[in-house]
Amino acid sequence: MIYISGDTHGTIDSRFSGINFRPEDFIIILGDFGFLWAAEPTENEAMLLRELGSMGSTVLFIDGNHENFDRLDRLPTETRFGAEVGVIQPGLYHLRRGNIYTIDNRRFFAMGGGLSIDKEFRIPGLSWWPQEQPSWEETQHALETLEIHDYEVDYVLTHAAPFAIKKIVLHGDNRFPDPTEQFLESLYPLIRFKLWFFGHYHVNVKLGHFIGLYDDWYALDG
Repeated sequence: MIYISGDTHGTIDSRFSGINFRPEDFIIILGDFGFLWAAEPTENEAMLLRELGSMGSTVLFIDGNHENFDRLDRLPTETRFGAEVGVIQPGLYHLRRGNIYTIDNRRFFAMGGGLSIDKEFRIPGLSWWPQEQPSWEETQHALETLEIHDYEVDYVLTHAAPFAIKKIVLHGDNRFPDPTEQFLESLYPLIRFKLWFFGHYHVNVKLGHFIGLYDDWYALDG
């Protein structure tokens, strides 16, 4: 089973208490993972990571906008599920931008990143990082990866949503234009997919083939 959920912001909340995760299961978090937040590892962080590990399943996450990207960028790299991942600990991996991963015989395109609408109240390098937006190199890597796979995957994992979907979710509110949403909007007509999952907006919603998740789970059965 693959369980997909939204932003965790460095907390193990009540959503994790109602499911008996098994070793063969995968847990995917759609950005704003947030468990590596301080400049250096802390005891509280270590305790939370042990708790994640004790669930017994493989935990995967894409990055959101509220991440310590300096920490994520320093993670050791391994090739797993057919592409490079950042390794926090055994069984806990960062799915990097623009890669396609084969997880439980299904292909997932991963593209983290998004805009912090509160960044003017945050401190660069302490509570906000410019790497929250995908770089030109990362967007080109995404396009090249998709082209290799003929723009066809089973599922799409993003933090932000394509611009048109965001407008529906936020009832037309576009006070904070987001380049990541615009990039995803350009990908939308190109990719053939079954379902597109996103987080970021703190809603649980289904819009056709798009599923927004916050504190709910979507289970993909084998």
